[in-house]
Amino acid sequence: MEEINKETQQSKPAKNKWFAGYIVAGLIIVGLIVAGLIWIFSQSLVKNSDKVYNHPTVDNNVIISGSTRENFVRGVEGSCLQKQINDSRSVSRFSEKVLSDYCSCYANGIADQITLKDINLYDTASASKFKKMLQPKIDLVSPSCKKTLQGK
Repeated sequence: MEEINKETQQSKPAKNKWFAGYIVAGLIIVGLIVAGLIWIFSQSLVKNSDKVYNHPTVDNNVIISGSTRENFVRGVEGSCLQKQINDSRSVSRFSEKVLSDYCSCYANGIADQITLKDINLYDTASASKFKKMLQPKIDLVSPSCKKTLQGK
């Protein structure tokens, strides 16, 4: 009987090694599939971003519109409002509603002038270069937006 138990015990480790090998191989295959899917997804994002900004049929000199404009306005408006709220001089003189109206005017006024080319510059240029390009557009909008503050 002892011999049978020894034979049985010897065959179990061999089965366990065989089974563990399949588990490791399966995990490697799953890992490669996941890595491949991530790579494919990242490539589609790059291709889609090219379609929005650098596609040969898109005129980069047109004023932004649609979701690009909405996202731009939302971002500028939020940044402006946060800056105004953090400025004790603004908060002490104006209500949050007035500051929000000012920032909305400011964001929409700039969005009315921003092109896809400008958006590309934002993605690639230094902050100082982008600010220098943007300053004339800000200067054009500022007087009309400051009027929203004067009556309040």
